[in-house]
Amino acid sequence: MGGESSLIGSGSSCGCPARAGRAAGTSGLLELPAGRGGGSAPSDGGPPRAYQLALGVTSAPGESCRSKMLVVEHRTTLLNRLDRPVGYGACEVHVRAPLQLGSPAVGPARLEYQWLGGILRGELPSGGRRLVHTFAPATAVSLSVSIEGYRPSERVLAPHTALEGVLCEEVPVYDGRRSRLPLSIGYERLHGCVHALSLVAPCWVSNCTGLPLLLREHGAREAYCGDEPAVVCETVSENQRRRTAFNSFSADGLFPTDFAGAFSDERLSRRHSGLADLWLPTGWLWMEDWRLKGGKTGSVTEQGWEYAKGWSGAWSPQCTPKTGVRRRLWTRRRVRLSGLTRHLLGGMSENAVRRLSLAELQQVMQTLGEPAQRGADELRQYCMELRARAQERGGAEPDEAAGAAAAPVMPPVTARKRLELRLPGSCWSSAVSLEAAGTSGLLELPAGREGGSAPSDGGPPRAYQLALGVTSAPGESCRSKMLVVEHRTTLLNRLDRPVGY
Repeated sequence: MGGESSLIGSGSSCGCPARAGRAAGTSGLLELPAGRGGGSAPSDGGPPRAYQLALGVTSAPGESCRSKMLVVEHRTTLLNRLDRPVGYGACEVHVRAPLQLGSPAVGPARLEYQWLGGILRGELPSGGRRLVHTFAPATAVSLSVSIEGYRPSERVLAPHTALEGVLCEEVPVYDGRRSRLPLSIGYERLHGCVHALSLVAPCWVSNCTGLPLLLREHGAREAYCGDEPAVVCETVSENQRRRTAFNSFSADGLFPTDFAGAFSDERLSRRHSGLADLWLPTGWLWMEDWRLKGGKTGSVTEQGWEYAKGWSGAWSPQCTPKTGVRRRLWTRRRVRLSGLTRHLLGGMSENAVRRLSLAELQQVMQTLGEPAQRGADELRQYCMELRARAQERGGAEPDEAAGAAAAPVMPPVTARKRLELRLPGSCWSSAVSLEAAGTSGLLELPAGREGGSAPSDGGPPRAYQLALGVTSAPGESCRSKMLVVEHRTTLLNRLDRPVGY
């Protein structure tokens, strides 16, 4: 009692004596020298090692408080929060990813990074973040973005530590009407070495009316409804070159300066590694396999090829000695799962139905109002039967009006611009400012034929009064403004019978 004891670790020699009778509540460090230091060998036969331990003396718990307790711990504990193992060789190690990516918060985003060593692709959920370790901190990379409702963006240069603070200010994306949505790039440096990039939309719009709401920037002609059509046709260009008139056309003949590569989009501005590389957005299904796009009579060859002297030249089905490049277009349709009808199911190919997973089959059945609690084989067989009936019946089914509030959308609006709104049967509203968060008010939409203008949707003229509120978007997207659109008055019937109004 009150004497000294010695500690020994695997591979170490006896350490300095530790007083077990020291005052409770004291702590300190204890060094255990390597086993062969000073000529002594470790008693366990293991390799020589040196340790630094943290010691603490406390009173034993409970009724054993008259006993002393010696707590022995590591001096340093390394916590790895990465998605891969790391090596270490120092007491304090902080491993950071050189880049952290944040997505726009409305819907999933497909991000694509390209640098000298290759291409990194991935999908981020709404408001998600991703750590990128693949390339060195000083590597120049280019960024491309795909979000639902818009075409993939062009590549823009992303920042790196060699040129601190040098980066593109925005990534523009375009919808099917070529309306422009500028996604600004928010930049933040974390821990002194991590470059955190986040994409910020100028505004969100939350439609709580249950009615189809059209939006446009003040002064614009085209309207935005927030959704792509139920069916979208994707087009991929297959590109080949021949070096001389005596060579054959092939992808191997492409020059390093041919940015489009062997596969690209129709505009030859976005590269794909192959037909299977095209991104299928979340909530969509392929309707068919890839097939060659047929042009006008005599515009392409039987194999779908069209020729030109260069990529920006005039395309022709004729191959001449001066022809240097050729391409052919492949198309494939995709259908929105939430907008799938029996008529659209009849337009899906047999192979497309057979490739559906169990989860996709269950979603198809739920969308069509059919029972989904079956096995994969039974659901697939029943789906094939529904497809055959739809092909025999033919004709489109009437659309059902949605009565619920839609998810927020990102309309193509430039920062500090104003929005105009329109509902079925009304004219365009006056411009709404989105600058001051926390404001609210009423907005009147005049009837469509008021003032001599007729509603473009062909419906009866109607006037509306809407309640508007401008707030900051939730969470990490607080730099975006959110416009909430609601009915001015909501009637709630708590009687046991219907009432007129």
